[in-house]
Amino acid sequence: MVDRAVNDFKGRVQIVEVNLDKQENLQFSEKYQVTVIPTYVFLDSRGNIVDRAAGSLTKDVLYEKLRSLVGK
Repeated sequence: MVDRAVNDFKGRVQIVEVNLDKQENLQFSEKYQVTVIPTYVFLDSRGNIVDRAAGSLTKDVLYEKLRSLVGK
């Protein structure tokens, strides 16, 4: 689902997946207070958190959140 969103929102949002099982990525779990996997953190262009969701999302919910970021 996330891979499809990458293609569908290409050029409008940047989607980054971070594997928190890797030691070098643990700083992200601290910075964004990730306690559940998966966690989605939605940032604006300045890096401010504008939304977040813990746990699995349906495609419809994920796309709704992404569309709200791009204003469509």
